[in-house]
Amino acid sequence: MRKPAGAHKSSAVQRTDARMRPQPASEKSLLSLSDAAYEAIKHRILSLALRPGLFVTERTLSDMIGISRMPVHQAVQRLKSDGLLDVIARKGIIIRMTSFKELLELFELGRLVSQFQIFRLFCLRPCRCPSRALL
Repeated sequence: MRKPAGAHKSSAVQRTDARMRPQPASEKSLLSLSDAAYEAIKHRILSLALRPGLFVTERTLSDMIGISRMPVHQAVQRLKSDGLLDVIARKGIIIRMTSFKELLELFELGRLVSQFQIFRLFCLRPCRCPSRALL
């Protein structure tokens, strides 16, 4: 009796083939849930619905925005790196108090980025602009 085509492949080759498959939909939706949690928590912090100095847990945030804990945990890590939260290991999260000076620096940085983007768009348009060589 003859084996079907591909039946002679070793298990190592079959494992390699399994790794090349696209991600399941559940992993893709987890990424979007993480982004949704990040935006929801960030919006609540910036709108002062979550006041500076407030102590919360991941479970509280999860219940508040209606998203499971894993995406909320990932969002908290991103917000921590953004400087909006302080995480106390195994205890909870404190909404960071941003000083007026830090807020001004953020707005100034945003203004500079906008000015650079406008300058870049202006120089990339079809013309004989001498400053185009700078890019």
